[in-house]
Amino acid sequence: MVVNLTKNLSATLLALLVPALFFCSPTQADQSIALAWNPSPSPGVVGYVVYYGTDGSNFNNEIDAGSNTFATLTGLQPGTTNRFEVVAYSTNGVESPPSNLIEYSVPGTPVTAKTILVQSNASTDITLLISGQGTLAQNLTGKVFQAGKQYTLTAAPAKGMVFAGWVSSGVVVSTKPNYTFVLGSNAVLQANFVTNPFIPVEGTYRGLCYVPNDAAAESSGSFLVTVTSSGAFSARLCLAGVDHAYGGEFSLTGAAFKSIPRAGLSPITVQLQLDLSNGPMTGTISDGTWTAQLVANPAIYSRTNHAPQAGRYTLLIPGMDNAPTQPGGNGFGAVTVNTLGDVSLSGTLGDGTPFASSSVVASQGQWPFYVSIYGGKGCILGWLSFTNNGDVSGEINWFKLPEETAKLYPGGFTNGTEAIGSIYQYTNGMPVLGFTDGLLSLLNGDLAESITNQAGIGPELPATEPYTTKLSVSTSTGMFHGSVINPATGKPISVRGIVLQNQNLGAGYFLGTNQCGSVLLSASP
Repeated sequence: MVVNLTKNLSATLLALLVPALFFCSPTQADQSIALAWNPSPSPGVVGYVVYYGTDGSNFNNEIDAGSNTFATLTGLQPGTTNRFEVVAYSTNGVESPPSNLIEYSVPGTPVTAKTILVQSNASTDITLLISGQGTLAQNLTGKVFQAGKQYTLTAAPAKGMVFAGWVSSGVVVSTKPNYTFVLGSNAVLQANFVTNPFIPVEGTYRGLCYVPNDAAAESSGSFLVTVTSSGAFSARLCLAGVDHAYGGEFSLTGAAFKSIPRAGLSPITVQLQLDLSNGPMTGTISDGTWTAQLVANPAIYSRTNHAPQAGRYTLLIPGMDNAPTQPGGNGFGAVTVNTLGDVSLSGTLGDGTPFASSSVVASQGQWPFYVSIYGGKGCILGWLSFTNNGDVSGEINWFKLPEETAKLYPGGFTNGTEAIGSIYQYTNGMPVLGFTDGLLSLLNGDLAESITNQAGIGPELPATEPYTTKLSVSTSTGMFHGSVINPATGKPISVRGIVLQNQNLGAGYFLGTNQCGSVLLSASP
């Protein structure tokens, strides 16, 4: 559930994220939700406080979020209606008017907590409760509590459970298992446990981030995160050719937030939302100017669940027709998918730039493809899909930032194209395509006019065959190379490319003086 709120106050609550709905027995613990809000535009704001409670006029709970624009609230009793508002505050503690009010009714019936200690003496009255399946690590037998003294209690969840928070007199006082406190004259302290929501979603996720309908090199990248059964995670974000590694913990709602500093640049804010039903991970990445959407899919293949896409493939990244300002050459690569779903790719882009990539085939046969190129001043990325008939396809975005010293395309470019791929197999003694006699055409790339030659392709071609051009092919990868005489200059032009067996053709590139051109190989009529 996402609630859009429009009241224009200094701190405006933006969204109530989807609560994690735990199907608990009456002995299991409370639920939690995540809140996020727009930052205040006032330069004097140093932090935010969330006020909440079940009484719409008297909020008896609060959480100081510091400078964060988000907070996770735990200890919400099933069967209750909770109300929330947020205020901004300045260095001297002056608070802004409150945001608009949000209400959320927690599904279920109220949980009855188990009493594990009731103690009353001349110094204090203390009651210790446990909600859900868990216990306290300390042995409290014979323990005498006294007001004014400091104590530490440690919550220990049962197998398959996680700790959800300490609640004191109805207020969440800590979300950490170890809670240190000074005992007052009258205290009620409850340890909450819930079913572990992270066991079904433990694993590795890979994905991409970019701004929808406005992708650019500086705001596009790849994302890798490993989630443990406790909800802890380690992540690596590659953005604009720079790797950012960090870690953290998901809340019980599957939310996580992180601000990543960057030298000389504004920090990156990463917001993640883990689908606790074992779906994809989503989120946003922002530098304050742009906001990129992130999607990461879980790796689903293993030693006991082999990837049906395992095998060798060839991939073509078509060039553009406008060769003077954008690469006209066709990029290509050899792809290998192993039984674990790991994908490795190496090849050359249509302007002669070599590249390599490693990733995975995730759910629904999707391959998150990203490579940083040009020394971090460009990238190529897109979601590619494997089909049941051995094809590979998907939209590719190829970016290069302006670079005055570049030999080709110093002004940079942005290309969008549709990648084409095919499964690749070689049988000894058989041609790599459905023909050995073909036509090789060279287009664009500052040629005076297009060139078309009769060409032969194969690992071994008879020397007596009268081919104008002979192309040598690597039978292990499907890549070919050769040369063509330019009739205008009498000099050879080096050509490189790859075959696509399902399409029964080949394609690649050649390099001109300051442009690159397209190479096409097809069967002779």
